[in-house]
Amino acid sequence: MKRVFHRILSIFMVLLLTAAATGCGKQTPDINAEEILASLLSQVRYDTELKPMGETGALYFPDLPEGSTVSLYTGSGYYADEVALLTLPSADTGANAMKAVDNHIEELRRQFASYIPAEVAKIDRAVTRQNGKYIFVCITNDYSSANLILDNASDPNYHVPATSGNADASQSEPTAQPETKPQGQATEKPSYPVLQSKSGSFRRYPSATIRVDDSLFELYAYRDASAQTYADIVNRVADALAGKTQVYALTIPTAIGIALPDDIAKILPEYSDQGEAIEKIFAKFNSNVKPVRCFDNLMQHRNENLYFSLDHHWNGNGAYYAYEAFCRTKGITPYTMAQRKRVDFTDFKGSLYAQNLKQDASLEKLSDKVTAYYPVSANASMTFTDAKGKSYPWNIISDVTNWKAGTKYSTFAGGDNPISVFTNPDVKDNSVCIIVKESYGNALLPYFVDHYSTIYEIDYRYWKGNLVEFAAEKKANDLIFANNTAMISTNMHIAKLSSICG
Repeated sequence: MKRVFHRILSIFMVLLLTAAATGCGKQTPDINAEEILASLLSQVRYDTELKPMGETGALYFPDLPEGSTVSLYTGSGYYADEVALLTLPSADTGANAMKAVDNHIEELRRQFASYIPAEVAKIDRAVTRQNGKYIFVCITNDYSSANLILDNASDPNYHVPATSGNADASQSEPTAQPETKPQGQATEKPSYPVLQSKSGSFRRYPSATIRVDDSLFELYAYRDASAQTYADIVNRVADALAGKTQVYALTIPTAIGIALPDDIAKILPEYSDQGEAIEKIFAKFNSNVKPVRCFDNLMQHRNENLYFSLDHHWNGNGAYYAYEAFCRTKGITPYTMAQRKRVDFTDFKGSLYAQNLKQDASLEKLSDKVTAYYPVSANASMTFTDAKGKSYPWNIISDVTNWKAGTKYSTFAGGDNPISVFTNPDVKDNSVCIIVKESYGNALLPYFVDHYSTIYEIDYRYWKGNLVEFAAEKKANDLIFANNTAMISTNMHIAKLSSICG
């Protein structure tokens, strides 16, 4: 009997092993992740040409498990389209990695909601998929093709039909039309004007925004790792240009760091002191970088109208006090507001209004005033170059009286473009300055143009080039990184900046 039992058991084991060897048991097939990535790039339609980010791609996903690699392809900064292949050390780390992906998509959504809200719907349909140790991310309007590819990733015989091809990938990018676009550290803390709210309370919105009385504020959080990466980039440029070009870091606080009433700052759980944050950032720069401490000057004037109530930017008053701080750092005399022609544009309803109107219909009754100051030199002029490489002469301050309510911040320096050139024939010393900025920097140009023969304004989100080589070619005297604190906490922006900094 024992002999029969052992014989039956032996036969059963042979059958079991045979079934496993011939695939009768269910197993997860291996995939060729690079082929799938190639399919996503070639068989899905995108609104812009996608290009590899190289090593900087990892900066978009800073919280991935150690040992992960990133292959990321992005396009023009005017579009959210992207494709990523994340290769993890093991499938077991997938849950944590997917959190990093979710954080990246949410960060992307936040940024485009502020600058190009038309792209948000695309981001909300982001296609993500984990297959073993691989994670794929695809952001496109052609999300159905992306889903088809990833749903059939384990089938080696599946191919997306030719009609789903990337026929539109080379479509032209939009012309950059403003109406469509959206000195030493103090030893003791100085005394600033006190701001008090009327209500003593705040209201939260899902968009990481709060409302205090009739003003909206974007929340801010200091991130030390991001600040270190940003400082490393600036240091790298400054070291490469040492002895040729002086590099300045003009770090700009956002509205919540200056204009939030003091009583609300005390009760807001996630309030982060931007003065302290900026000093932490400055401590990371090396001796080749000169920090511009505009925070103190803005705080000294915080009871004035420096930032918008319904938009995430500052107005001409706020930008002036940052310009004044730069002049002190550089050792030159600033022109006063009284020396400049001032203009006000009413009925501005900016990005925070647009993001939160559905949550709070009472915002409809509110609006902002845009204050702008012209250059002292009436002979100063500018030209901007759009994403297609076409150049246009433009006004440094545009009359936006009859523009749409959401576009009036573009009165400053033609709005957001890859590169703009400002010339001032009244400055005879052939001085050259490069300003690397996002949209906060636009409002600085009407002031800075009075001090240089030529200024090149580069928006790192859209410009393609090598900043160090460009500065050397143009024999730049000064290079200013004019970036706001929210940017320095945003991995996507830091990665884009890194991509032009060699």
